[in-house]
Amino acid sequence: MIVLSSLIIGICYLATQDPVSLKGGKPWDSTTYYYMAEQVRHGTTIKASEPFAYRIGLPYLVGLFFENDIFLGFKVFNVFFALITILILIKFCERFIESYRIIFTISMLYVVSPNGPFRFGGLYPIYTDVAATMFSALILYRHYTVEKFSLIHCLEISALTFCGSFVREMVLLSAFAGIFSNTLQLTPGILREQRIAYGQLALRAIPLVAGLIGLAFVHEIVEVLPTYYSFRQTAVNLFAHNISNPVPFLLGCVVIYGPAVCIIPFARFSLIADFFCRNLMIAIYFIGVLVLSFVGGYHTDRLLFWGAIVALPVIGIAMENHLLKEESAIWKVLFFGPILIAQLLAFRVFGFLPDMKKFLPKNGQIDFSPELFFFAPYGADVSFYHMVAAFMPTALQMTLIMQYTSLLLLLLGVFGCAKYYAKERDFA
Repeated sequence: MIVLSSLIIGICYLATQDPVSLKGGKPWDSTTYYYMAEQVRHGTTIKASEPFAYRIGLPYLVGLFFENDIFLGFKVFNVFFALITILILIKFCERFIESYRIIFTISMLYVVSPNGPFRFGGLYPIYTDVAATMFSALILYRHYTVEKFSLIHCLEISALTFCGSFVREMVLLSAFAGIFSNTLQLTPGILREQRIAYGQLALRAIPLVAGLIGLAFVHEIVEVLPTYYSFRQTAVNLFAHNISNPVPFLLGCVVIYGPAVCIIPFARFSLIADFFCRNLMIAIYFIGVLVLSFVGGYHTDRLLFWGAIVALPVIGIAMENHLLKEESAIWKVLFFGPILIAQLLAFRVFGFLPDMKKFLPKNGQIDFSPELFFFAPYGADVSFYHMVAAFMPTALQMTLIMQYTSLLLLLLGVFGCAKYYAKERDFA
């Protein structure tokens, strides 16, 4: 039911969203992916610039099966991968959340997100993030659900990691999380138990090796066009950029999930901490996404959304274990009502995503402001850049910080009043 609802709503968004107008709907990295798919369609050697050349998986599938409509091919495959991701997200949530309504809410947060596959995928259809997220989610889920690794499990996850490495390099992060979390859980014990533990660790390491072999194979089969790109230099530049101005990155961590994150401070902290302590693999993957987003690209909001598959269940846990759980319904309405309204506004749920209109200036921030801004841009002179913490003007960043702070203060006031009247009632 949740998957069907997600599909219907997602298709509605995709069918009504106009693609970005820049460069015929294929600016930046999508230009390379589009021409890679065309090269596959024509049966020629794949030639592209770094690092996009190594992400041949999705362009290859599109060029192979949708040779007459490359744009449609990317949309169809992204919808397919998005539905599998939602299914895995639901399965993850079912392990930690009891309420079906909350699981439904979490899945809808993924569907209606401006950075999600149905909204952003309609505006910017030619990109590889959705397929990479699906492979990452599937690898994480299989690592998580298999308590004792066998050779069959090892081969299964190795195959997923190998195939995922053709889509995007970040897929290897999920395989690394599976190994590293298992390493941290090693404890001194009797010799036989240690042998079993190290044997399990060796089996969990094989998928990462398979992913590295996949990357090496991709590097051999594509022809890289000469550019000035250097991953190391790019990472150093981005690290320096984000260290000198951390506000966009920190704000992006909030913006990608919207006002729903404001529930977390009002949840039982012990449960959230216990969740990460008991699920080290999820914690390591999430930390890895933060690190990659910090040094991986200037569109940090888009990169941070890779962590949605593990961050959204945390929001769901906070919803189910909020500190007003025992209070009357009126207090819950007063608490969750403002969050719901702000979330609808922040995600522009009932509207389209605005066009990007023009390329960014060299400083990386758009140089004009919308007519109205209330958790998201509205009115005249609106651009998608106004919804991206990394690209919006500094004045809008400050406005957004003030709006989130005001929402938190409002929630704190409701929470304080609820607890005060509860104490008065108990005393009486």
